[in-house]
Amino acid sequence: MQAYRPDQNGIVFVHLPKCAGTATTNAIRRAMSPKSEYIGLSISTFGCFEEFDTISDACRNTIVWNADDLPSGPEFVYGHLQFQFTRKAYPAHRFLLLMREPRSRLVSHWLYWRSNSDEALAPWGTWGEWIKSSRQDFDEFVSDRRAFCQTDNVAARLLLQPHPAIREGQLIDESEFGKIKVSLKEALDSIHFVGFTEDQNLSQKLETFIGQPLKFERDNATTIRSADRNLDVRDQVQRIDPAMFERMTYLDKFVWEYALARSNFSGDIEDFRNRCFDRTLNGYHAPT
Repeated sequence: MQAYRPDQNGIVFVHLPKCAGTATTNAIRRAMSPKSEYIGLSISTFGCFEEFDTISDACRNTIVWNADDLPSGPEFVYGHLQFQFTRKAYPAHRFLLLMREPRSRLVSHWLYWRSNSDEALAPWGTWGEWIKSSRQDFDEFVSDRRAFCQTDNVAARLLLQPHPAIREGQLIDESEFGKIKVSLKEALDSIHFVGFTEDQNLSQKLETFIGQPLKFERDNATTIRSADRNLDVRDQVQRIDPAMFERMTYLDKFVWEYALARSNFSGDIEDFRNRCFDRTLNGYHAPT
């Protein structure tokens, strides 16, 4: 297996929240040892949030407002960056996307957000207060418009924004799903590597894509905070309206199934999807 060479095109990792992104980022960084890199957060991360003056300078400086804000030429680009921004800024780079079973991703995101301490959120000002919306019950959290940017079909949002059918602070209209799927297919077809986190052969495939061995460590894993020692995650999930759950993950399910198809998955997709989700729910236990 050939090692990554600096003269090769750089790599952009389209990092969807709670899709093994931090572990993958760190493994790639160790393997590549890039001479230059860039990490940032796109404005889409914040949805309809507007009180950026309450955020500390250090945090605000990580925000990418448009494609022109991105620096030229880094070998490795990562973070929660809008695909449309990075595709414009780095047309010669190779792109990598990982997707997770969408209901599992959403539950993990809820738990991850609510695990943040007040101290950790303080530099983020009012945005930190918005993140605390996750301290509500799960059904209330996914119904909270402050979090739609991270709960309602987040893969579609990160891949397509800005997009006329995706409006901040609103659920994506179901009547637009058909058109959006066409746009998603076009975006996904332009990405060099699209994988899914539940793939048992993912690490080997990523090594082939990068061109050298990768060493993975468990980084930024979602945990249940001690204050939630009595939290029953499965019970919380069962309270949500199933139709709402499906709606808010429908387009991301399309992305996940695209990743399976690209990996030549041959099993029963619906059965596999449900087993993945059940495994996720079984994996969360509050500390004793």
